[in-house]
Amino acid sequence: MASGAKTITIPAIQPSASSTVPASAVPSGWDLETSLDVSMVSVACPHCRILVVEADSDSLNDLAAADDTAARLSATFFVEGINAETYPDALIAIDEAGHEVAYHAWCHEDWSALNADAEAANLDRGLAALREIEIEAVGFRPPGGRITPRTLELLQSRGLRHCSPAGSAAGIDRVVVLPFAWPAVDAFHVLPTFAALREHVTGDGEAGGADAVRAALLQSVEDVLADGGHATLVLHTWMIELELDAVRNVLAHVRAAVDDRELWAAPCRDVAAWMVRHPESFAGPPELDDVSWMAPG
Repeated sequence: MASGAKTITIPAIQPSASSTVPASAVPSGWDLETSLDVSMVSVACPHCRILVVEADSDSLNDLAAADDTAARLSATFFVEGINAETYPDALIAIDEAGHEVAYHAWCHEDWSALNADAEAANLDRGLAALREIEIEAVGFRPPGGRITPRTLELLQSRGLRHCSPAGSAAGIDRVVVLPFAWPAVDAFHVLPTFAALREHVTGDGEAGGADAVRAALLQSVEDVLADGGHATLVLHTWMIELELDAVRNVLAHVRAAVDDRELWAAPCRDVAAWMVRHPESFAGPPELDDVSWMAPG
């Protein structure tokens, strides 16, 4: 957190038509401005988390620090459900920092290999574990990248709003589907276990390392800037030390494009909420991959 700024989480509260507020409780000045801004954003995006960044004072240094904090990029953290029991404080900290915490199976099981009973039990167990630490997940990414023919209906029945499997085109099919492309995954370019998938996708099974991660993710951003559409960049926290400079380059490029109003960078839940409000732009079905690093084809 930047010096001179603090971040607080404000719930989106819809006032009741029959409620009354005493005059002494009506905000004024900057409190009124903040209240109005939060209310307007809440109405525009009722399912979004709202962060209000408050400067410690009205000095230029503190206001600049608050602005830097507010400008940080938010992300979706897809986590295995077992982490809600093993590392609850870490997940709570991610959630309280304004990021999205979504589900990634209980212990990274190959999702497409689960039968119907195991799939439902796995999802229910993980969502329940996250609720125990007061995190309500609304998104899911299948380990291995592939879903079953039952997955989207199952997610819808449990109240989830988005799914992020491997694929090439976003769409709406019972839930919002926000695919990722394998070359936009850091592990794809580094880990030996991805060699067969690299060979299948690119024709070359050799690992390219951090330089390949940088080049592929930057190209994903450039493709969106040139052609429009959606791209998902997938980074693994346990790999960051191996690719730190590359990740910094990519995120700095994204930040610059956001600052220039050329790009919108947001957690999956916010993108999903926007798509639901604009279904006419997603008339076609999502396009998904049938290959996985677990079964590269």
